[in-house]
Amino acid sequence: MTFCQRHMKLKTINSCIALFIACGCSTLPTQPEPSPSTVPISFTAVVKLPDGRFKYAVNLGERTYFRCVGDRFCGFTVVSYREGALPNQSRHHIGPLPSALIVQHNEVLLELRRGRKYLWNQEKGLAEHPGGR
Repeated sequence: MTFCQRHMKLKTINSCIALFIACGCSTLPTQPEPSPSTVPISFTAVVKLPDGRFKYAVNLGERTYFRCVGDRFCGFTVVSYREGALPNQSRHHIGPLPSALIVQHNEVLLELRRGRKYLWNQEKGLAEHPGGR
């Protein structure tokens, strides 16, 4: 999609060029300025496949992605999964340790704890969602 400055509408590049030729528009179509957008992201489920592998459900914005370790989605890579631990299984943590999915975006590793809601902003990183659960 591109942005026709004169007509202030998002158009496909072909329709915008056709409009440019037809109306004598003095501005060529340009890409819209990227705006820093914040989208909700959360790790919601683990699904065991018949072949023994696991797929992990991640909600990003309005979509749910089911991916295995090593798979990519929307610039993220699923790196690993950490199973939750009970208090007596974890000496360095008080209370139950929730399971988490480790994903990577560019050079940054993010830990998404299962059931928690976060906000992702490419410039600011990961923040816990207000109302977090």
